[in-house]
Amino acid sequence: SVADAGYNLIILAFMVSGKPYDAAAGWAQITNQQSVVNYIHNKGARVTVSAGGSTDSPYGTMTGDAYGTTVAKWAVANHLDGVDFDLENFGAAFTAAGLNTNQTIKWVADATNAARQILGASGIITHAPQPPYFGNSYGFKNGYGEVYKAAPTIDWLLIQFYNNGPAG
Repeated sequence: SVADAGYNLIILAFMVSGKPYDAAAGWAQITNQQSVVNYIHNKGARVTVSAGGSTDSPYGTMTGDAYGTTVAKWAVANHLDGVDFDLENFGAAFTAAGLNTNQTIKWVADATNAARQILGASGIITHAPQPPYFGNSYGFKNGYGEVYKAAPTIDWLLIQFYNNGPAG
């Protein structure tokens, strides 16, 4: 298993617009989830679900609060340790689906803060932003820096340094 190979974080992909797909959908079918999670924990690893991905753009279909709540409740119901937000498809100046920069930052922070309320202090919350989402080189006005200020309980960032042209 992945846990036997020494990995300490297993991320199931994906929750897309709050619904399980791919490995997350497969995980939902496992009847002995708690036993599997206990085995993973005994190997020193944790398991989370990734929400978002390149095919997802939930910003215009649900609020950040609703998105974070939905994903975190699914993680808890399926015995997982937390949530990885792999939010993508942002436009120039860190905008999304008709939201301006400040509204987009608030949406992402609201999703994070809602998930933290559900997961509690011991739950894991990670984000997997792309490098351009941090700085002015692509007009993102320090988007993720501002997200972290508004949602400082993000445990760590898993920055996607691939598929980003000269920025990543």
